[in-house]
Amino acid sequence: MMEKNLLNALPYIIDEEIIVLDKDVNKEGLVLEEEAGEYSSAASSQHESEYLILHDEHGNSDMETFLEKIIASRSIDLKHCSVLDQFPDGVEFKTIISFGIHVPGSDIQSYQVSEGSGAEEILMADKLSLISKDVSLKKKLWSCLKELKF
Repeated sequence: MMEKNLLNALPYIIDEEIIVLDKDVNKEGLVLEEEAGEYSSAASSQHESEYLILHDEHGNSDMETFLEKIIASRSIDLKHCSVLDQFPDGVEFKTIISFGIHVPGSDIQSYQVSEGSGAEEILMADKLSLISKDVSLKKKLWSCLKELKF
């Protein structure tokens, strides 16, 4: 257990990119697509994960790093998330976090944890690029992330 806590703390201590591979990592694990510059997983393509993260700033390494830190702050690994740039039709997720992308069938206000679109929890937030530059938006996001039942 302590080893996992130490691994979660590494991004806050070391600025260089760290890739930790568990013994269990296989084709279903996290894959870096070099050409697209975005993270995906088998769960993303099959939509079998519990968590959906929506954002449209793929390819921007600063925003992808920022997203990784946001998700890691709640001790969730991106390999357990579907990270997409649009909402998939006919698929349900336990938790949806959307950064600047509308979730169809929901009329949810930003920075409030709500229910809808087949999900137990939905959090709508501004685009990652806006949040990264605004301390008050970061505080709002963190407050909402603490409400999620991850």
